[in-house]
Amino acid sequence: MGEEIDMAYSDRELLARLIECEAGGEGENGMKAVASVVMNRVTASGGEYARVGQGSIRNIIFQPGQFVCASETERGSYNPQNIYNMLLEELTAANLSMTPYDDINRIYLGYMLEKNALGNAVVIFDAHSDGFTIGVGYGKPIDEALVPQVISLFNGINCAVYVGKMVVSQSSDGWHPSYEIFVSANPDDISTWARENVLAYMYLALGTMEEMVDYITELANGETPENVFAMWLSDVWGE
Repeated sequence: MGEEIDMAYSDRELLARLIECEAGGEGENGMKAVASVVMNRVTASGGEYARVGQGSIRNIIFQPGQFVCASETERGSYNPQNIYNMLLEELTAANLSMTPYDDINRIYLGYMLEKNALGNAVVIFDAHSDGFTIGVGYGKPIDEALVPQVISLFNGINCAVYVGKMVVSQSSDGWHPSYEIFVSANPDDISTWARENVLAYMYLALGTMEEMVDYITELANGETPENVFAMWLSDVWGE
């Protein structure tokens, strides 16, 4: 997921995630130390760090073997403490305080999925003047030939779900299915209730999209949208 998601992060966000991941529990001094290490390497005028970093925060952070949190694999095993898995901690620490800019402010986050045939999850938060839109999609696009079948399936599901909607949207790299949920709230004054709702709906969307991988795979294998929708109804509602 790292290669798919990290380009969505600015250098500033990558550095903030690294600091929190490497030293979030070590207090201000510990976090300042991590920041100093990175920036000293970025501004190095000679030697290995100057050659590798070339003045880039991103290059320094992702230099192999330097920061554990910049890697999803350590010694051949999955490393859960990485900059891509900081979703809940980051949202809680930030208290979801976002100031709208031109009526919308957007952040991108990544989340690991066990069912990742379509890539890991991309979580998009849009802060509007009257609330938040949570969008959860996949890191990889679906085959364009599959788009009509997925839309047909989603039309059926949208008639049955109580919250949000399933959509298929086009971006620069192709067509992406996603689950969108709007939560009404004042971004300038987030209540505890609203914050908990945002987190709860985010996990609902993540769980839904992870399970949706199976149904999209059925469509790709030749099942009709009607049959796959019937499978979904049986799995979800026992019908």
